[in-house]
Amino acid sequence: MKKIFIFDVDNTLVDSKIGKVPFKTEELIKKLYQKDDVILGIATGRGPGNIEEIVSIIDYFDILILGNGSYVSYKKEMVFDSPFSCLHIKKVLDSAEKYNITIGATGKKTSALLKLTDNIYQLRKKEAIIKIDFFKNEPIYQLWGASKSEKDLNNFVNSLKFLDFYHWSLGGVDLVYPKVSKKNGVLKILEYLNTPYQLIAVGDGNNDIELIEMADIGIAMSNTKFPDLIKKAHLVAPHVGEDELYNFFLENSFI
Repeated sequence: MKKIFIFDVDNTLVDSKIGKVPFKTEELIKKLYQKDDVILGIATGRGPGNIEEIVSIIDYFDILILGNGSYVSYKKEMVFDSPFSCLHIKKVLDSAEKYNITIGATGKKTSALLKLTDNIYQLRKKEAIIKIDFFKNEPIYQLWGASKSEKDLNNFVNSLKFLDFYHWSLGGVDLVYPKVSKKNGVLKILEYLNTPYQLIAVGDGNNDIELIEMADIGIAMSNTKFPDLIKKAHLVAPHVGEDELYNFFLENSFI
């Protein structure tokens, strides 16, 4: 039986404090890749134009579930895609104007801001680029809103009845279409592969909870800010900053 390992990116594979994949975590991915019965996958809220932090390991992953499941591919073949429509993006921007929300977006190649306010926590340098119209020429797979004001952020998402959302740990939300999720992305892959499998999922975010619950073995990172993720998980892995994921996998006989 094949083992399918699905990894979140931020604060699971990538230590956000250093902005890269820790050394032993990279060695873990290489080790898993060498096993004949293993298929590796990524499931992240990031869109395809915003995965530079994992460029050193991206070629080890056959499964890409990006934009919280809006972009799903297997060995570079598209399995499912659900980009945001220009009409809906314009409605998001109208609501963002009303509630003073910063809006970011990622397409196939580009990651930039559609709207910037001063009511936001610090951005990475790449995310601070403003390209207000690029969504008109490129399919958008990731759309997010950010604000220091929880009240404004809640009013913003509640005004968007045609979208669902996943809260970040602080000051932001990922916007998604209903029924678009990491879990749904994995289900699309499993349907496509049509083979017996054991699913092992690893993550730390609010957008990982459904996937961790669905997995045969769900692994929560101990650095998660979401208690419900810990409750749903079968196992809890060490903090991403400790770079002990390799040893954790070894101790639990995954490698």
